[in-house]
Amino acid sequence: ERRSAGEARAGGGKRLSDMAAALQQLAVNVINGTEVVSESQALVLQMIRQEMAQIKIDTSKDHDEDQGEVDRALADFAQCEASISKLGLYENQTKAKEAEHANCRTQEASIQSQVHDACEIATAYAAMEEGPGCMPQAGDVKDWNEYLGALHKYLFALQALNKTLTHPLEECKAAQAGHAEERKKCDAA
Repeated sequence: ERRSAGEARAGGGKRLSDMAAALQQLAVNVINGTEVVSESQALVLQMIRQEMAQIKIDTSKDHDEDQGEVDRALADFAQCEASISKLGLYENQTKAKEAEHANCRTQEASIQSQVHDACEIATAYAAMEEGPGCMPQAGDVKDWNEYLGALHKYLFALQALNKTLTHPLEECKAAQAGHAEERKKCDAA
C-alpha cells in the first residue's frame, strides 16, 4: 500500500506522539515510585536523549540551510521585481518620447505645409506682377522734365513692385527657417 508524503508524516507524527506519551507515562510512574528504571532502560533512555539532541542539531542545521535558500530566492525575486518595475517605467518613458516625437513630426509636417503655401504665394506674386517695362533711356531725351517724370514713375513702380513681392518672399523665407528649426528639434528628440 502506497502512502503520500503527508500521510507518511502524519503516521510518523502519530508514532512519535505515542512514543512521547509512553515515555511521559514512564517518567510519571518513576516519580510516583510505581516503576523503577533498570540500568539497561536508563542506557536506552540516555541513547534516545543523545539521538534526539543530534536530531535537533541536524534539523536546526537543515532548517538554517533551507531558510538560507528561501532568503536567497526572496532576494532574487525582489531584485527581479525591481527590474520589472523599472521596465514599466522605461516603457512609459519610451511611450512618452514616441508620442512627443510623433507630435513633433506632425508639427513639422504642418510647418512644411505652411512653407509650401507661403512659397507658392510668393512664386504666384512674382509671376503675376509685371515690371514697369524698360527704364527710360536718357539718350533720346528732348524734354528733360518729361524724362525725369518718366524716370520717377519707373522708380515708383519698381518700389511698389518690390513692396508687393517682399512680403510674400519674407514669409516664404521665415516659413523655411521655421521648418528647418522644427526639423532640427525633431531630429534631436
